[in-house]
Amino acid sequence: MRSLLWKEWHEQSWKLAFSCILLGAMAAIGLHSRIISDSDMMIWICLLGMLLPISYSSGLLPAERAEGYFESLIALPVPPRTILLAKTILGIALCIIPLLLAMMITLAMAGDREAADAQIIALFGRSIFASAVLFIWMFALTSQLPGETRASLVSLGIWLSLAMVSLGLQVQVSHLLAALLTPVSYALNHGPPVADCLDIAIQGAIAVLLWFWTSRHFTTAAKELV
Repeated sequence: MRSLLWKEWHEQSWKLAFSCILLGAMAAIGLHSRIISDSDMMIWICLLGMLLPISYSSGLLPAERAEGYFESLIALPVPPRTILLAKTILGIALCIIPLLLAMMITLAMAGDREAADAQIIALFGRSIFASAVLFIWMFALTSQLPGETRASLVSLGIWLSLAMVSLGLQVQVSHLLAALLTPVSYALNHGPPVADCLDIAIQGAIAVLLWFWTSRHFTTAAKELV
């Protein structure tokens, strides 16, 4: 597992550096200049952070297939599920680290200015969880695709579909139902503690089911190649 994580880190670390610089600079410059309110700036930072799974999910298994390394990866003397788990752990870490950095910058520069520290932590915490769930969605639904470009387009379609479902449910039904069904809506809509716990349970369960579904298909594909 450690060697697999190191391999993935070596290949993906430049994306992490770029994402940290992008979100960190956006937070620092936006909150310092105060062109818009702190609340609006934080929402834009979180929305940008929730786009990161598009890049990270498509840069894992689809990239391995496009570069011709998938067969070599499967041939490693480790179970296929371990390979998938290593990619998942690193992918989630790469999605949440830039948002954690942006949250720390926001707390340092704008804590208790227009929003209380607790509100800032709650918004970024929901966004971090939503980013992890979005990564699982995109990783699961693009893992069988043969190329990074196609996977990126599919991931973008998934993100836009969830966002549009969220908007439609908020307009026609309720914010609560939208937050329960789509991680994009959950990130931006704060509800009572009981509702938030229910959101986390439902979306977490969906993410776990998607991962095990992906693991089953990945293991089957690995056996066929071996």
